[in-house]
Amino acid sequence: MHTYRITPLSLWNAASAGIDADSVIERLERWTKFPIPENIIFTIRDTISRYGKIRLVSTGDQNRLLLEVTEEMPDELPPSDPRGPHLGVYHWLTYVQDGLVQSRMALL
Repeated sequence: MHTYRITPLSLWNAASAGIDADSVIERLERWTKFPIPENIIFTIRDTISRYGKIRLVSTGDQNRLLLEVTEEMPDELPPSDPRGPHLGVYHWLTYVQDGLVQSRMALL
């Protein structure tokens, strides 16, 4: 018997190797003794779907990197979306981050 730990890092590594969520789930279903709980399937899909959406990009300047975000968080989410309860926190953190970036850039 083999035991594997599914972590955000292990899923991130799978995504970086070109393995999509459906392949991960299919392999788990093939080898597992028990049905996979829906929350685990959701977590696998959600984690792997985030791969590549935020990147640090070189600007050509040794001392600067650019944070590149390829997806915007919407202003509203449907009630069934599990991110809904955390949307206010996301917008607050975005506001704080923008303020910190602007302050830092003013110092340079």
